[in-house]
Amino acid sequence: MSQATIKPKLKVRDLLLLVLACAFLFWAVPKLREDVDPLYRQQRRLHDPSARVRVDALGEIQRIAVKRPEILIPLFLTALYDPDDEVRANAACYLCRVPDDDPHAFEVRAALFEVLDDRSSDVVRWATYMRVSPDLAPVFRQEIPRVIGELRLRLSKGDSSMLQKEIAAVGARGAISQRALQDSHARDALASLLFRIVDAQESLPQEQMSEIHSVVERLMDDPSIMVRSSVCGWLARQVTNNRNWMPLLLKLAFDPDASVRSSAIRSLPISEQDFPTIFPVLSKAFREKDHQVCDAVVKILKTTHADLRTIPQFDPASKLESEDPLERFLAVYLMDVRNGEEVTKLVPSLEDKDPRVRAVCRARLRMLRFNEAKSVLRRVGEEDRESQSWYFLLP
Repeated sequence: MSQATIKPKLKVRDLLLLVLACAFLFWAVPKLREDVDPLYRQQRRLHDPSARVRVDALGEIQRIAVKRPEILIPLFLTALYDPDDEVRANAACYLCRVPDDDPHAFEVRAALFEVLDDRSSDVVRWATYMRVSPDLAPVFRQEIPRVIGELRLRLSKGDSSMLQKEIAAVGARGAISQRALQDSHARDALASLLFRIVDAQESLPQEQMSEIHSVVERLMDDPSIMVRSSVCGWLARQVTNNRNWMPLLLKLAFDPDASVRSSAIRSLPISEQDFPTIFPVLSKAFREKDHQVCDAVVKILKTTHADLRTIPQFDPASKLESEDPLERFLAVYLMDVRNGEEVTKLVPSLEDKDPRVRAVCRARLRMLRFNEAKSVLRRVGEEDRESQSWYFLLP
């Protein structure tokens, strides 16, 4: 007779205890790891439904692993595509500072270019702050069409016209909307990125330069002063080596905003070759009698006054009775008075109809040490208040 096989019986109670033990382990192990590894705890928080928690987690991860970019960068690259705007902006803020020698640098640059069309202006701005290194110039050159395309898209969406209407109505409504300002910040950031990429290139094909020229012209009509100021600053650097950009810079000398006009004027190069083109622009700007613009005109002429004396087109002695107030102003400023007898050349300008000419004439007479000059000043007496308001133009 064969011995019966004994089969162990698993009671329901034992089965329940086993399930509970497994559940406890699944719960306890991550908790224990969170206590031991704070970085792991913050990584888990990146999947929290609350955007505020995810933002805080990114900040804590950056603090904990500040010297471990091999861990940080993959996490921030993932966060760059988070559904929340603030989370993406924080990720772009960190990634734009990744150095060129980092193993992930190429991947990071590619990701930042991909989010240039992000709906959040903050994400776009941080993405454009990426470092543009000459060592990676060929890589960035391939992205020029993407940046130009995004700029054109934003310029054609009506953002510019919307801001222009709000600027016109600011007196009635009290403030420009935050969205309109954010859109202008995004356009400014994209324009600055384009300019830095172009500056990093040794040369570009003519066709691509034509596209850049076209988009720069459109940016010059942007209603945002900030955007037009960025364009002005870039053009000022370009005209030094490339006079083909001069017509655009001259156009900005008549910008609606006085600060942009004065910046453009200060950037104009003055030489014998450029003088016939530039002087009419300066003359027209000087007629405005805007203090900021006039100061720019006079300062650029003061810095080049030695060159002006050698330009055949400008002879101070022949311009004292000119119809152009700027020519009369310069004639008095540059007049070569070598002795006391020649002081009489300046006397008629003391009664000039333009207060700026009268002011510079008195300044010249005070600088001269001839007794005749002092005698003239005593005879004409105190100067008028109108000319006193232009003292800041004087040497």
